[in-house]
Amino acid sequence: MTATPFSLFRRRLVVALGCFVVATAAMQNALLAQDAKPAEAPAFEKPTEWINALGVSADGKLLAAASTSHAVAVWEVATGKLVRSVIFPMTQNGPGAVMVSEDATTVFVGNGARRRGSKGAAIVHFDLESGSQSGQSTADPNWVHVFARSPKADVVATIGSGWDDSIRLWDKGAMRPVRIWPAHKSRVSALAMSRDGRRLATSDSTSRKTGRDPSLKIWDAATGRELLKMVGHKEGATSLAFSANGRRLISVGDDAIKTWNVDTGALLGSVTHVLAKDEGVYEALVAPDATWVTTVTHAADGVTNGYSIRSAADGRTLAKWTSPSQTGREFAASPDGKLLFTGGNDGVVIAYDVKTGKVVRTFTLDDKPAIAAKKAFDEAKAKAAETAQ
Repeated sequence: MTATPFSLFRRRLVVALGCFVVATAAMQNALLAQDAKPAEAPAFEKPTEWINALGVSADGKLLAAASTSHAVAVWEVATGKLVRSVIFPMTQNGPGAVMVSEDATTVFVGNGARRRGSKGAAIVHFDLESGSQSGQSTADPNWVHVFARSPKADVVATIGSGWDDSIRLWDKGAMRPVRIWPAHKSRVSALAMSRDGRRLATSDSTSRKTGRDPSLKIWDAATGRELLKMVGHKEGATSLAFSANGRRLISVGDDAIKTWNVDTGALLGSVTHVLAKDEGVYEALVAPDATWVTTVTHAADGVTNGYSIRSAADGRTLAKWTSPSQTGREFAASPDGKLLFTGGNDGVVIAYDVKTGKVVRTFTLDDKPAIAAKKAFDEAKAKAAETAQ
């Protein structure tokens, strides 16, 4: 889930400005009273690693998460027990997406894009029993931002990030590249696969370079042929999902929740977001069966998260709550649609009950080994550069 182009940039900018103001005030206070004991900072101001990828296994039993420190963890959803913790290779950019294999033996981690022309494998495979790296898959460009799959499809679909405007299909067994085709004029911002595996849906993000074309497209997964193009969102969609019967597509953008007929492309309904002053929709997720949508807003402080679970059919609010301690960034849902998983800036994944908004369980990511490994890697790299000079 995905994370989102302009809205994510805007949210990060607001948070960064807020942190700058806090840091400046703290520095001034320290200069005025150096002997005074500094006040304990709120939880969201503590230095932490962002959780930047979440994935739930097809049977809903396992939860996978990855952070910017290169730490990757897999837990049992029912108990919260840690199944395996691994470190994404330091030679890669960092985890961009995670997916647990359907037989629950392997976790696939996509390489996140941080710079143009970066090197590395597109997907790295880890064996869940041993924790060792079991393989890697290579493609160009070498990044994966979203995984999409269906129990009835022999392929897994992915989209990248940054400058990538294409869809890639991978053999589900060996995760070898099968097919690639350009999908939009600019970066593909969202991806979904129908339950029968026959159709893919994508959204374009707006681009000053290529012009404003915030369109949605429906594709034949077997051939890569474009079936439909729909235009309705002002800046594209940030999350997509097909209905259980595959006849409807739900899309969520910064402006509204929309329902489409995937056979004709007709817009069946649109519900505009209702926001308080200074609020904006920064993240969104459509349930796997497209029955509900969660939208995440931020208050004027740029930090406090407001979560809303709304009916995809009519926009009716089903549950609503606030999380003052976590700046949410990544979201996933259980296959049955009963649990919403959120991950943010505190190294914790929270499982919420969709009907009530109550916390069901928390999963804490231990990123200390990964942070230590990254520090050693950076030091070795710097030393090698000095020696070369």
